[in-house]
Amino acid sequence: MRPVPPLSRAFLLFTCTVICGSQVALAQAPTLSVNVTASRHPISQEIYGIANYGLDANFAKEIQVPNIRWGGDGTTRYNWQVDSSNAGFDWYFMGGNGETTPVPSASADLMIKTYKPADALITIPIIPYVNKLAAWNCSFPVSVYGAQQSTNPYVHPNGDNCGNSIATNGTQLIDNNIYANHIDNTASLQQQWVQHLVSTFGTAANGGVKFYQLDNEPYGWSNTHRDVMPNGATYPTITQLGQQYAAAVKQADSTAMVLGPSDFTLGGWIGNTSQQGGVFAGQYYLQQMAAYDKAHGQRILDYFDEHYYFDTSTPAKQLASTRTLWDSTYNGGTWVEQYDFNGPMQLIPRFRSWISTNYPGTLLSLSEYSIDSGQKSIVDAIAEMDVLGIFGREPLDFANM
Repeated sequence: MRPVPPLSRAFLLFTCTVICGSQVALAQAPTLSVNVTASRHPISQEIYGIANYGLDANFAKEIQVPNIRWGGDGTTRYNWQVDSSNAGFDWYFMGGNGETTPVPSASADLMIKTYKPADALITIPIIPYVNKLAAWNCSFPVSVYGAQQSTNPYVHPNGDNCGNSIATNGTQLIDNNIYANHIDNTASLQQQWVQHLVSTFGTAANGGVKFYQLDNEPYGWSNTHRDVMPNGATYPTITQLGQQYAAAVKQADSTAMVLGPSDFTLGGWIGNTSQQGGVFAGQYYLQQMAAYDKAHGQRILDYFDEHYYFDTSTPAKQLASTRTLWDSTYNGGTWVEQYDFNGPMQLIPRFRSWISTNYPGTLLSLSEYSIDSGQKSIVDAIAEMDVLGIFGREPLDFANM
């Protein structure tokens, strides 16, 4: 018999408590057994990872979370030297943290320390610009760009109002002074950050930061980070940046594991095939990383990593959507299934096929996923349990809820 992993035990206990109620004490305990001779395989403990936002540190230790992610839109323009970023379109293009004497990497360092012994997954910015200042700032102050559809009601740098980049007539405004609040991002800058993390926590092989991912949803820069990247970036550019920054990470810590491209559900996997040799973005990315390996004799990508959000529009669709991970007979009705894949998603087998064809030996990750409806219902718990079971069976190598 193989023991149930800690996080699975937590979900099982919660679900049984809700469904069984007081009858738990009266009924005979169920018998759980696993036939380890029936073509089974080890389950990676890394599939039970969680993003750190709002996660209670004591609870994380209680359920023995194996890895914690420092990621999301807010990390794309993080400048470790001033310990601050820019929220982009998510929140009025606000930059800074309001500190007069920022401590380099303080926020990331605190996250790593708080959740130890869980391994950290740290996002390395590869976008061409990162935040410049610790002082509060924004990309579209009303004093410069005029009235806008919405402004930040809470923070007013130098008494100004910070807008959402859309004029009252609906026109998308253009940031005409990027360097007022940003500096050029460089591989050297990010390599120095990894060196700082190594000097603070040790190498990955010696208890330090084990995982690094190459930015967050780069094919969506033209939306979230439209002030500095109004035209976004093609996948050839994203891949070239990924190679450059991944090599910098490996140079600073050769024992660390690198994940990429960490792009968003559906569109980020596909890209623009006319710019990618007629293949999807994920396939192109793997091809180019394999080419780098062949040319330089070095693997700089350890995990092919993407993001995935399930359909939670109704409880029925929420429960059925877990089948998009594997079922060759289930079509979830998304446009990518209808127009790109020409059939069921079969996400994990599909991604594994991409890997085996284009860069064998690469592991598979979903560093950001959610099947949570936001209703805190028993359906959420059951759906999450199903997802974790599928991750173990298919198998997946790494995941963050």
